[in-house]
Amino acid sequence: MATPTDTSLLSVEMEDEESELYQQILMKAVQEAQSQMPENPASKQIKPQPGFCVKTKTADDKIFINICKSDQIPSPPDISEEELIEILESDEPSSYRIPMSLGEPHAEIDNIRIYRYQVLSCLKSVKAVVAL
Repeated sequence: MATPTDTSLLSVEMEDEESELYQQILMKAVQEAQSQMPENPASKQIKPQPGFCVKTKTADDKIFINICKSDQIPSPPDISEEELIEILESDEPSSYRIPMSLGEPHAEIDNIRIYRYQVLSCLKSVKAVVAL
């Protein structure tokens, strides 16, 4: 006499096999991507000059963005305001790039002794940011 088979157990086994296969494919892709990256990406230490701080909020927290400047950061392409507007209204608005250095987000204690996220952004000049 045949006994009924619990098919839910078979689907769990299949999910585990699919998950393992997925993990193998993912690990192979990560290894391939890492093998194509340079060992030590080019970097340069700079000492930025103070600019200003922007405080913004999320639903749960505050974030501080420190905007500073350095002559060691390249200038953005020199274009007119009309050219910039044309680029920003085009199908490829991200084609205009402003060179900058961005630090990793990190936690700092604020003036009321609560940890808040802080990000450092360094540009050639802060004048353009202030004008916005």
